[in-house]
Formats: sequence, C-alpha cells, structure tokens
Amino acid sequence: MQQVGIYQLDAWVILIWFEQAVLREYCTLANTSSAKKRIRTNERKRMRNRMYRSRVKTMIKKAEQTIMSGNPSEEALRIAISTMDKAAVKGILHKNNVARRKSRLWKKFHAARQPVSG
Repeated sequence: MQQVGIYQLDAWVILIWFEQAVLREYCTLANTSSAKKRIRTNERKRMRNRMYRSRVKTMIKKAEQTIMSGNPSEEALRIAISTMDKAAVKGILHKNNVARRKSRLWKKFHAARQPVSG
C-alpha cells in the first residue's frame, strides 16, 4: 500500500466533503436562491458542529482513560469540561446534556480517587 502525504490526505478529505456538499445542494427541491444559500450555510454549520462534537467526545475519552488508568489527573478532566462548556456556549450541545456529562465524569473521577476499603 502506498503512503499518502498528510497534505494530500487533507486535500482528499476536503474534496470528498465538497463533493458531498455540492451533491446535497443539487439534490434538493430548493428553487429560490435564498433557499439554496440556506442549504449551503446549513452544510457549513453542520460540518463545524460535527467537528466540535467530535472534539468533545475525544476529550471525554481521554479523561476517562486517565481516570481508569489508576492515576486520575484533574488536568485531563478540566480540559474535557472546558471543551464541553465551549460547545454548550456555542449551542452545539444542550446545557443540560453538558451538565449531565460533566456530572458523570466527576463521579467517575471521585470514585477512582477513593481508596478501596474492605
């Protein structure tokens, strides 16, 4: 298998995204120019929101991995919580959804820090 440079890979991903966006625009029932523009802006927002959601999931996974590794660090937890708060402020995730996720993370963190008695 031939290796592809990182820039070529990024260009490939952008090309695929652009083709999908164009396909969505031309495969709709929109007739007016404002409706077509709305489709384009919605597509841009959808991709941006997808990026933020993915980032939140990644940070939560990293925080959970540090918690489960045996030596939980508050730094990873704070980064995950900060990322979730930013997503909530931007309206990408609902504030109650973020509050629930933060609560679960803190609960896991405190359970991991408690010494096992018995």
